[in-house]
Amino acid sequence: MGKTRFSSWRARRIERLGALGGPVLAFLLLLSSLSLAGSIRAWDDPGARPAQASGLATSLEFLPSPARVLQGNTITLDLWVRNVDPLAGEGLYMQFDPTHLQVVDANPSVDGVQIGIGSFFTPIYLQENRADNVTGQIALSASRLYAPYPSGSGILAQITFQAVSAGLTDVVLTADTRLVSPDGLTYTLPAGPIRGTVEVVPLTPTPSPSPDMTATPTPTPETPTPTASATPSETPEVTATPSETPTEGPSPTPSETPDVTATPSETPTEGPSPTPSETPTETETPTPTATPSGTPTATATATATATRTPTPTVTVGPTPTAICHNILLNAGFEGCSLAPWSTRGLTGTYGPIRHSGNTSAWFGGYFNVDDQLLQEVALSPRTVQATFRYWYLVQTQETGGQPVDTLTVELLDEGGGLLATLDRRSNLDADGQWHESPAVDLPYVGQTVWLRFRAVADGTYLTNFFVDDVALDVCELPRVLPYTATRVNLPIILGSPASCAPQ
Repeated sequence: MGKTRFSSWRARRIERLGALGGPVLAFLLLLSSLSLAGSIRAWDDPGARPAQASGLATSLEFLPSPARVLQGNTITLDLWVRNVDPLAGEGLYMQFDPTHLQVVDANPSVDGVQIGIGSFFTPIYLQENRADNVTGQIALSASRLYAPYPSGSGILAQITFQAVSAGLTDVVLTADTRLVSPDGLTYTLPAGPIRGTVEVVPLTPTPSPSPDMTATPTPTPETPTPTASATPSETPEVTATPSETPTEGPSPTPSETPDVTATPSETPTEGPSPTPSETPTETETPTPTATPSGTPTATATATATATRTPTPTVTVGPTPTAICHNILLNAGFEGCSLAPWSTRGLTGTYGPIRHSGNTSAWFGGYFNVDDQLLQEVALSPRTVQATFRYWYLVQTQETGGQPVDTLTVELLDEGGGLLATLDRRSNLDADGQWHESPAVDLPYVGQTVWLRFRAVADGTYLTNFFVDDVALDVCELPRVLPYTATRVNLPIILGSPASCAPQ
């Protein structure tokens, strides 16, 4: 954006107004041109920097960034200004890749392709608003010539793109971008490129086959039950074999079969005659002998139990110290991979926004979100404490006061049923900063459970959820070998001690 560009535009504008017979308007426009020329000179002066009453650094930011959109669909990026105090002029210049994205015209009633103007800087005096889908350039320059001037944070521009081809691409603010104060001085912006990242997802997304959450819980009702029923199915085949034998030789085989059945029939006929006669004689004889035989055995067991009473007095329990560690695998989502987590939707990793390490888990950033991240964990029976916490960061385009886009952290049983909701976040938590969730104690000792993150969003405004450094800290007692009988000094009558074996 140079001085000649604005001065030539102003000259043409003045000539047009003069031809229409508006000398007063032309004069006022000339005065505004002179004041704007002073602003342009200040823009070109790198030493001119306004004092910021707020004390906070002025910055520009694309939201949401990163964002995801299916190929062929549209997505809108909001360009936010942060901590400006006050703002009188803007020159926004952007570069994008037209092979991946094409700007959708925000005002079809005007020639050319234009971007949307945000609500923060209106009413304004517009010098330029154009987008070139061939070169991939966007220019928006505007100023306000009178008070009140806006201060604080808000949306300067809204760029709607149509996704043309799959891939990861950036929308970048160039070095010509300027923000100007009412006295014509330029605000200092952070060093380095300011970019908004967009991932164009193919129409047949490859991440969709990855969710195996339902595949893993289903084996739990193990299908050995049908295998057990399969064994009786073989027994009817055995009965089918005799049916074939009578067809080949009817005279010999049937004659043998009754012989086999005759033998069991003889045993019941012979058995009942002696059995009832012997039964009354046996019932009378054991009656006197049963009582004395039971008495000595009772006394013997009583003495044995009395001698074993010292066994519980072994003071082994308090001495072991619990060992605590994070039982989750890949809890920081490093190596640009989510394995061994199971995923659903478009859940992935993202490097530029992370709490620690190299990457974080990324949910959302597109419309009608249903992203999930799951891991199966087993809590040992020796667990004395299990505590869950994680770090999260939220970005959103939502401006209302309702939690319409949410991230829920849940515990599921092996069949997929809900055990507990550990935490819930929404677009209302969006401030672009990392926060640690409250710690939650888990009482599910000795159980195998699923830890699930699930992000759900509607189809109006975009929200990003980032998760990092997930911890399920479990404190459990170590395995202890049982003590032998000699170490407890049991009486010798119990015999030699048994060999020790792990529990």
